[in-house]
Amino acid sequence: MSRDTPLPQSAIDADIPGVYSHMMSFIGGGRACIGFKFSEPEMKIVLCMLVQTFKLTPAQEIEWTMQVSSPTVKGSEDATWQLPLRVEMIST
Repeated sequence: MSRDTPLPQSAIDADIPGVYSHMMSFIGGGRACIGFKFSEPEMKIVLCMLVQTFKLTPAQEIEWTMQVSSPTVKGSEDATWQLPLRVEMIST
């Protein structure tokens, strides 16, 4: 489905509330992706397997801003969020 006409300015300026409003891959409401609830446990399983298999440590000193989800490298002039990690396999 394509849009032949541009969105009205009121739609462009509208704030979309919700926890997942920034994730355009699933959106929300009546036309939300039906795979969303399936993908959540799948992502948790993959994350659990990664945490059990690898040791993840910060590669550089990290500075956390007001929001916990906004890490940056301490002293870096780059304002983008960064979280460089050192990944080591855990011996089994």
